[in-house]
Amino acid sequence: MEDVTGYRLYLTTRREGANSRITVSRKLSSLRSLFHYLSQIAEDENFYPLLKRNIMAKVENKRIHKPKDTAAKLKGKILEDEELLDFIVYIHEGYAADVADNKQALFAHELNKERDACIASLILNSGLRVSEVVNLNIDDLDLGNKNAPCFP
Repeated sequence: MEDVTGYRLYLTTRREGANSRITVSRKLSSLRSLFHYLSQIAEDENFYPLLKRNIMAKVENKRIHKPKDTAAKLKGKILEDEELLDFIVYIHEGYAADVADNKQALFAHELNKERDACIASLILNSGLRVSEVVNLNIDDLDLGNKNAPCFP
């Protein structure tokens, strides 16, 4: 406990690059998570916890700021149900009108419009990251159960 108190004091009082209260709170929260992992999850070769005691559980960490209403902040930045459908329809059908003067782009669109609409739909409706979709193989899918693998 003395080490934790000393660390908190160091974080709040050092002259150069002083930490804000929120930064100190986050650093202590990170330590709390690490100690929880070491005492509850991580094990040695004999299946004993790496730490016998989680001293950080006794350290009080007051919430400095109220959690923001994330949904309210995202209003207007995320697509609603109807907008999602409109976007997929645009990819499948509307984009052709925008590239009508460019024969190469129009040819590529006609060749790939179903694929592109499916990829956009998969990303928008599944929560998969673009990199996860890019690395997805047909063998990764369990079409019978309509499942894709869990990504780390």
